[in-house]
Amino acid sequence: MRESNFYQDIYSFLKLYKKKRVLKFLMPISLGVLYKLNSISLFIIPIQAIKSVSEKKFSSIIKSTFEFFRFTAPPDKYTYIFFLIIILFSLLMLVYINKLKNFYLLKIKQEFNSSNNHISHNLITANEISNKKQINKRIDNFIQNSENFFFCLTLFIFILFYDYQISLILIFGSMLYILISNMFDNLKSSRKRIRTQNSVHNIFLEVIKNLYIEPKIFKPLISTIIMILIMSLLYLRTNSSISIIFIFLLRIFQNNMLNSLRKFFKRDKLPF
Repeated sequence: MRESNFYQDIYSFLKLYKKKRVLKFLMPISLGVLYKLNSISLFIIPIQAIKSVSEKKFSSIIKSTFEFFRFTAPPDKYTYIFFLIIILFSLLMLVYINKLKNFYLLKIKQEFNSSNNHISHNLITANEISNKKQINKRIDNFIQNSENFFFCLTLFIFILFYDYQISLILIFGSMLYILISNMFDNLKSSRKRIRTQNSVHNIFLEVIKNLYIEPKIFKPLISTIIMILIMSLLYLRTNSSISIIFIFLLRIFQNNMLNSLRKFFKRDKLPF
């Protein structure tokens, strides 16, 4: 079944981190995660900066953050200078992290290509070029999947501590995405009814078949369902206030989560 294969792919992917050859990938993967987190900061911080500068004071969240780390919050009159320094620093870090990641990535690709090159160095053939492209693609796929995994894990841990009920909704959304994708693959791979499936599974397959739901619709479909469930949860709460920054974070996490799941469904080959 495709379901077991998917979870087996996840298990096999995680087992790779026990190998010594993976250690050389840790640096570009870590830098890639930092790059993604820094990109989020450059998206969220300016929004908070505009709000604080327009009100000419720091928000309660920023002041609470300073208190949590036992720092003294700067006076409100320095809001513009404070955010300007933070944004410029994040921007410079983004450029530096990207260059450093590309340096280590190029070094790894050169090492893999040299170790897998069995053709004479005096003659570059089409097979050698094709082999290098395949190896480079596998390395890129592995690093990208690893970045997405640890990036989503980092965001999920934050969301879990911030609001565990919303984190459960996100887990439900990912499971639903896997379920629908698996059912579509089963429907697409075979024209005949799979008699070994239970009645509930067959009902879902029949619904998907009758509605003719295309794979490209899965992501917006699941994203909408997740946001409706979160909206319903907030409606049922006594205190339904939620930070606009947290909402942006949810949307970023949701998008990366579904993209990561879709990458695993592609069954990209790994470099080793």
